[in-house]
Amino acid sequence: MRYLFIFIISLAMLSCNKEKGCTNVNACNFIATADVDDGSCYSPGDDCDDGNSDTESDVYDNNCNCSGVDMPDSGCTDSSACNFNPEAEIQVDGSCLYEGDDCNDNNPSTINDIYNADCICEGEISSEGCMDSNACTYNPSATVNDPSSCEYVNDPCNDFNPNTINDVWSSNCDCEGETLNIGCMDNNACNFNPNANQSDNSCLYVNDPCDDGNSNTINDSIDVNCNCVGESTSSETCANNAIGTVDLYFGIYTDQYPLENTISIQDQFGTTLTTPVTPQNQNDFNEWYCDFCGTNGATRIVHVTDSYGDGLIGDGYYYVYCLTDNQTAITLVEESWNTGNPKNPETPISVSTSFVIP
Repeated sequence: MRYLFIFIISLAMLSCNKEKGCTNVNACNFIATADVDDGSCYSPGDDCDDGNSDTESDVYDNNCNCSGVDMPDSGCTDSSACNFNPEAEIQVDGSCLYEGDDCNDNNPSTINDIYNADCICEGEISSEGCMDSNACTYNPSATVNDPSSCEYVNDPCNDFNPNTINDVWSSNCDCEGETLNIGCMDNNACNFNPNANQSDNSCLYVNDPCDDGNSNTINDSIDVNCNCVGESTSSETCANNAIGTVDLYFGIYTDQYPLENTISIQDQFGTTLTTPVTPQNQNDFNEWYCDFCGTNGATRIVHVTDSYGDGLIGDGYYYVYCLTDNQTAITLVEESWNTGNPKNPETPISVSTSFVIP
């Protein structure tokens, strides 16, 4: 029994040590020492892989080498195409590219890239702008629409004129603004300017302080008739005449053109009390008086006109005064009025000065 067991073990060990491989003597990979065929045999004509991507139908040849047939070149075979391949043997559908076909010129600053007549891929330079032809800011050169840049009739704009405001695009797509006119815009103010379109905080109202231009008054303020009047500083008062009013003397020291002027006295409402009179003597005093034009404490206005538009040139001035009981003169108005060369010659101008009869 002992020897039988040893014999069986030996047979098993011999069986495990048999070599496996191709035992077909006609195969390319026959192994003469193989005891057991493992199904790995390959022969000429069997499929294989020669590892070359440019070949196909790879098989073992009679020398047991794996080789394939060169694959035919594929591509565009149309000689009129931009990408014609003269070595191509097989036409690939859709591979041919022609003038006008899309392409990529690899330039990030262009768009709509296509092949031109010379088969060069080129695009349009990208330019952002308003592409709406109805807009005032339409840009015919724009290739990329920028709706935010489109501006239309009545839209705000900037005409870059510092003397205009409220600039907008006109119906002709011209950027235009209103001429700047600064002044008081409150129609309740005494100096309301109906033509003003921008306030300058200059509005004056009743009881507001002002300057009546009369050095003989103090506490000047706007009265209910929008006249600037002050309180007389004179300790003396104008004498009363026989009818209980004050004689007012008024006149003009004229320039060389006295016939251009008129002068009159008005009440505090601007109603003319004396017929406007015209001086006759040049470079001289031309004086009149009114014995009914006012009473002590009353506000009156002297109104002067000039038909040529340059006021009283040279040393000319207009004046108003009264007399005290002892015949001392109290100057109520004494004003020069020289406007220089007029902007509009022969266009009449006028000036009014308020005063209080002491």
